[in-house]
Amino acid sequence: MTGGILPRTAMAAVGGTVSTALGLTSTANSMKALVRDNPPVALRKINKNKLIEMQVAPELIETFLDNYNYDPETKTILVGELESMKGVKGRNFFIIAATLANDDTSALLYRITAQMMAGYHRLVAPATHIGTISGRPFLKNRNNMIVLPLPVDYIFWTERVASKLQAFENDLSRLENVKGKELWISGKVEQHAKDMIAAQGWEIVQGAGIKLIK
Repeated sequence: MTGGILPRTAMAAVGGTVSTALGLTSTANSMKALVRDNPPVALRKINKNKLIEMQVAPELIETFLDNYNYDPETKTILVGELESMKGVKGRNFFIIAATLANDDTSALLYRITAQMMAGYHRLVAPATHIGTISGRPFLKNRNNMIVLPLPVDYIFWTERVASKLQAFENDLSRLENVKGKELWISGKVEQHAKDMIAAQGWEIVQGAGIKLIK
């Protein structure tokens, strides 16, 4: 739900300025060390074993690991952040979405989203489930709140934003026992967009990159 230009993937809300200058979590830092100390073949085996433990289907694992748009570090951090979310169901849905990355920027966006999700799970409220709405990964926490992380710098109201918001609402209407909806954006939301999104019942948290990625 952003204005401007984003990669043409399901990851892109509706286009915008991507917030790529976010920090690294302790998990990400340890994954960077893992990349530094292991050759690509060993990293593939490590990531594959982690995904198997997360009960991701074998064919999906291979499709994700074969996506050349992910460099070894981006792929390893993404998998490591998901692995850190012990007991959270549906992590395979994140991998399904992540296989759609069709360039390195898209891959980076999925990695940052995984970081934001893991940060929310660790620092804000434990998550119970990962799913997707209109192609974007979301969390559901123990209070049955839907949490949608967006790693973008700025959202302003456009027809594409309105269309994407409606698509989110359509998908959410099919979910049971939803108590509320939270939009965690790494950047800011301009006032009109904030009003329109809030009118659909969303609680908006700005500056999420600072709050979640420490």
